[in-house]
Amino acid sequence: MSAPIELIRFAPAWGERPCLRPVEAVPVETPQGRLIGLRDPLGYVLETVALTSDAFAIVQEFDGRQTPLEIQRAIAADSRELVHLSHIHNLARTLDAHGLLEGPSFEKKRAAARDFYRAQPARPATHAGGAYPSNPDELMAWMDAQFLAPGGPGARGAPIGRDRLRGILAPHIDPHRGGPLYAHAYKALAEQSDADLFVILGTAHASPRALFTLTSHDYATPIGAAPTAKAVVAKLGEVLGSAAFDDEAVHRAEHSCEFQALWLAYLYGARSAKPRPFEIVPILCASMYHMSTTTAYTETKRLADALAVATRGRRVAFIAAADLSHVGTMYGDDRGPSARELASLETLDRETLAFAAKGDAAGFSNHVLPDVETRRICGLTPIYASLICAGATAGEVLAYAQWSSEKDASAVTYAAATIR
Repeated sequence: MSAPIELIRFAPAWGERPCLRPVEAVPVETPQGRLIGLRDPLGYVLETVALTSDAFAIVQEFDGRQTPLEIQRAIAADSRELVHLSHIHNLARTLDAHGLLEGPSFEKKRAAARDFYRAQPARPATHAGGAYPSNPDELMAWMDAQFLAPGGPGARGAPIGRDRLRGILAPHIDPHRGGPLYAHAYKALAEQSDADLFVILGTAHASPRALFTLTSHDYATPIGAAPTAKAVVAKLGEVLGSAAFDDEAVHRAEHSCEFQALWLAYLYGARSAKPRPFEIVPILCASMYHMSTTTAYTETKRLADALAVATRGRRVAFIAAADLSHVGTMYGDDRGPSARELASLETLDRETLAFAAKGDAAGFSNHVLPDVETRRICGLTPIYASLICAGATAGEVLAYAQWSSEKDASAVTYAAATIR
């Protein structure tokens, strides 16, 4: 009698239940016509994977809870069409090979990107020559001019007191668009704070897994480095754990902290009028829109407590690198905003800013959270965290502005404010 055949089960590389990573879906033009491209907002995967609309409908079922057979049944129940299991497997295999599914393939890409980033001598000035001039002399002259530009705060004055400010809210829109409001924020910082350590809480537009992502790298700029307080970062890491460094490579392309490091180098670096030693703690903040308010507060309070210990004895100022509303076709709306809608948006934005100006972190977040689908305030977490970490009790809105483009049918709003 022959031995019974043993059925060997094995899980494919992408696992038994394919799980699509958070990706951006964008239209792409190909020789086969317009397709739907899947793009990695974290930047670990550089290529865009193009799918037909039918294939895109299938991968939207890759939620990590369904097997290919269950996906097949779900699609059949919804559309009355039978998709071959081999097609579902091939789609999963392709996305996994490109690092767009959760699993070992992606983790290898993430580890490789992190190792490459850490091997660099400093975090490079990624956006120099694009968002702002790369030539040092041209850059210094351009930054000088922002104070006297239309909408600017006027010439910088002498410092008027010590530790008057706990921090500032500054834009992270491209400096060539928001230069005068950067000048408002950094004029206040230069005149009303003697801090030597600046904790930058910047928007992580790609929204990595951890709410707060650290790096030990200095931030290079064309006018000198903004040195990172490595001892402080190490102490924070002891509290926040290794998860705070898992996506450290996201710092490489993210602009929100870079633009603040640039302005700090302008104020205090070797090329400034009055150079002095300073250090930064750059922290990228993921979105808290998907979190409960309790979880968001607990995580932020843990950061605040860790910072209080790690920065003891230092003169600290907090910088919320944060823009406000994003509306129009660039951000998913069917059309661009009208002049009346932009005026209404300003009224709503100023109501939101009034909570920040009172140091009311809970009121601020409660005012923003219901508008996730309409205003899309990307600075929610940095502003919320800055108010809590700084122990803010007051503040002042210095300036408000809107960038809008009829060509792009879109607008972004931003502000400069103080935190006290």
